[in-house]
Parts: sequence; structure tokens; C-alpha cells
Amino acid sequence: MNGRELANHLNSPQGKEWLTRLYSASNLDFQLKRYLDLLKRREETFGLRDEIKMCSAPGRTEIAGNHTDHNHGRVLAAAIDMD
Repeated sequence: MNGRELANHLNSPQGKEWLTRLYSASNLDFQLKRYLDLLKRREETFGLRDEIKMCSAPGRTEIAGNHTDHNHGRVLAAAIDMD
């Protein structure tokens, strides 16, 4: 899908259902606007491209031991629900 096709899909019932499962119904309007704004900015910057893929992954926060994992140390980390 190009950016416009993806924007149309996100505005469809299937796209809104996907966003609701990912973020919750109470957060749907905010997340839909965020995705549509991102697609608009990409189009303004790069023009229309043949294919766009959007992915979401949880963030990670380190509660204790920040950067010790790079030296084989222990870290207390947790996934957060912000992508």
C-alpha cells in the first residue's frame, strides 16, 4: 500500500478495529490522528512511494542496572505500552 491507501485503510472499520485492539477504544482518536499525521509528513517529505509498512513494538525501560547489560551485568527491565 502507498501512503494514501494506508490512510484510507486506517480510516476504514478494519483499520479502526486494528488500532482499537492495539491501543484501546478510549485512545482510538488520538492514535488514528498520530498515524495519519505521520503518513502526511512522510508524503510531504518523500512524496508518494509504492509501498509503506508500519510496525509497532513496545518500548523498554530499565528500572535498575542501566548499561550494565553491555558488560554482562544484570538489568531489571520492563516492557512499557508506549511504542
